[in-house]
Amino acid sequence: MNKMIAEAFSFLDGMEDKGVNPDTTTYSILIHGLCKDGKLEIARNLFDSLPSKGLQPNVRIYTTIIGSLCEEGLVEEAKRLLAEMGKSGCVPDSVTFNVCIQGLLKRKLLVEIKTFFDEMYRRGFSLDSNTVSLLLDRLQYECHDSIPLETISKLLPKI
Repeated sequence: MNKMIAEAFSFLDGMEDKGVNPDTTTYSILIHGLCKDGKLEIARNLFDSLPSKGLQPNVRIYTTIIGSLCEEGLVEEAKRLLAEMGKSGCVPDSVTFNVCIQGLLKRKLLVEIKTFFDEMYRRGFSLDSNTVSLLLDRLQYECHDSIPLETISKLLPKI
């Protein structure tokens, strides 16, 4: 664990020692930092501990974890957590879906994106400009030979 993450956990422990209860914003920042540092397992454990602390993960926390799962190619786990998110009463937003799709694009998992596109459009969301740019880049330079043309044609008209 890098020094900044260790300091963040030390700060968190210090808050609790002083009787200050960290809130979802505190945990959101820590989980985001862990995911950015490639510490998804630690972030996931922290995420899983929130209910025992009397906290419900918010859309930002779910989005961070789901996006990291997609970036790691853990598509089924990301889908499961997305379903769990909805069942818990936390509604995914456009950012949630765009982050998922961007993560999958970075891993060149274009075929797996279809599920997220379908759910995104079913909920009335659309791609943001960063996601469109990344999608077009991947189609043009990296993945076009491995993706069936039929799949591409189903995705592009919705952009």
